[in-house]
Amino acid sequence: MTITIVYEQNGIWGQTVVTYFLKKIYQNETIEWTTDSKKSGVIVYSVWGRSKPKKDKKYIGFSGESFCPSLNPVSIKTLYLLSHIETTNMNYLHIPYFLSSPYLYKEPIDSKTERPYFLAYCNTNPVHVRESLFAHIANIKGHEVCHSLGPCNGGLEKTSRQIGGTWESTQLIDAYTKYKFVIAMENKQVEGYVTEKIINAFYAGAIPIYWGAPDINKYFNPKAFINVSDFRNIEDCVDYIINMSSEKREKMTQELIYANTDIAFLMYDKDTQNTLRHKYIEKIKDFLEDTLKPKEKIIKEKSNLKKKKK
Repeated sequence: MTITIVYEQNGIWGQTVVTYFLKKIYQNETIEWTTDSKKSGVIVYSVWGRSKPKKDKKYIGFSGESFCPSLNPVSIKTLYLLSHIETTNMNYLHIPYFLSSPYLYKEPIDSKTERPYFLAYCNTNPVHVRESLFAHIANIKGHEVCHSLGPCNGGLEKTSRQIGGTWESTQLIDAYTKYKFVIAMENKQVEGYVTEKIINAFYAGAIPIYWGAPDINKYFNPKAFINVSDFRNIEDCVDYIINMSSEKREKMTQELIYANTDIAFLMYDKDTQNTLRHKYIEKIKDFLEDTLKPKEKIIKEKSNLKKKKK
């Protein structure tokens, strides 16, 4: 049997997370995604806008950003799946964006493989703290071993070695496996907002250099990465990184990656006692109520209705 979900305005970005929870609720059903709003009573939309809301539909607002999707009118039933922790009184579940990563909970690539380069930096948005840290390290270690793999380069054109692909492609991971450290810094410091950047570095077997969510230790083991916010300033952080021994680097790569919390293992099925997951499942289930029905049941109901009319 098939459960159909409609997506609008990049709502497909929520497919991994939404499908995961729907599979927990409708265990024996196939989940189908479509753009035809006539096929389902549930519409998933994202932060980048949506069509005019319909009162006969229920909406799931998915955000992979550090801000909320546009709010529906009060009369429209909406459940928000947010990548950050919201301070206003909203009907939402906090689901950090790193949980959408295709590399989530996978065994990292062996950190002992030969890594000829020191630091990788791959970003398109020139956030000052990232640019500054990269430039500091590259100026000390040299452009031969510190490389910019994206448009941003800290003002150091000689470091540029741009690669193709996207944040979830194997091209980026393959490139990262050649580096000891990877800059995995967010665009903003927002509580609960942790993206795929740190996961990409971990999976590639490199040491992530992180800056962003103030509560990052709720999601990842602080012994497994370098948090720029733990230092007085950029210079102190750079000094620490530059002077790390190979033994210390190796020890850091052998640490457990995730923090021992329900939110960190929210989508880890082997963690069968995850209280937060059970809470989320019930919340989504209550929100959907009888709105979603397998396609085969809908066809059968329509057939029965026609028979009654005859």
